[in-house]
Amino acid sequence: MEFGLPFDNGRTLVRRVTNEWGEITDEKTEIRTRVVLDGRNLVEARVTGVGLRYDAYMNGVRVARSEKKGVSLNRRDTTIHLSAYIHRSSLLEWWRTHVNNGERTRLVIRPHVTVDLPHVDLSAFDFAGLGVPPARPPFSSISVETPRYVTEFETGILDSIRTDERMTSTAFGRTVFAVDGIDARWGETDEDETTIELRVKVENPNPFAVGFEDIGYTVRMNGVRVGEGDADDFRLSAREKKVVSATAVLRNERMADWWTTHLRRRETTETEISLQGTVRALGFTRRLDGRSYTDSFETDLFGGGGLLDS
Repeated sequence: MEFGLPFDNGRTLVRRVTNEWGEITDEKTEIRTRVVLDGRNLVEARVTGVGLRYDAYMNGVRVARSEKKGVSLNRRDTTIHLSAYIHRSSLLEWWRTHVNNGERTRLVIRPHVTVDLPHVDLSAFDFAGLGVPPARPPFSSISVETPRYVTEFETGILDSIRTDERMTSTAFGRTVFAVDGIDARWGETDEDETTIELRVKVENPNPFAVGFEDIGYTVRMNGVRVGEGDADDFRLSAREKKVVSATAVLRNERMADWWTTHLRRRETTETEISLQGTVRALGFTRRLDGRSYTDSFETDLFGGGGLLDS
């Protein structure tokens, strides 16, 4: 990725920035950044060292910072390796913005280069002939802000929950009801919880009425139980179809747990929804057999054709 910052003679100061994931734990995620500087102009200007700092923002939330000082310059390219850490608390703050923005995030990395000015001893010079040497410059370095690296990514959590697949559940040795589709929309989100509003199309294919009690469901992402919910008891007449509304509650802390699994699996997530409950028909009561369905989505947080925004 070329940064088009003319430092002198049309040359660029920051030539390339690449990012990759490093150490991933439950408490923090490492971003490993490789910055390539073109030091030819700086060396010619007798600059021997630079410093580099960058801040990473996700939807305006600063999630990581890294800094390195006193980097020696080569005559051509100088490569600087930095590590920054996204802590769990920053993930929880970002998650709310991600949901409120329709599962879209704008990732911005802002490099900031500090150039150490060459030191010149002026004490022996008396340019004005007054017997007083000139004062030292008021600063020993200058700070150069480069263009930003900008990319955007989306997750597909709701899309992995939505389905038009027909799913059936059995009891008494026969199909007692079918799910013909699930729609999902984001509800409210706060510091602790995020809700998903579900609309489930259900059908009773039998020539007799069927009642449902204690209907509950669990949402897992990469095996992490991120949320659960339930539906009010309801009854389906013979051959009846209806739409049942329910609310799933995701625990934000568990979404931070999911994040680590998502990165460890090379930014891939498998979402699973499982259903439990009790059915009543013809005077009998039975537990529904366990029924679940899965879907998946992928992301590319450092991809998406990163743009340069000055």
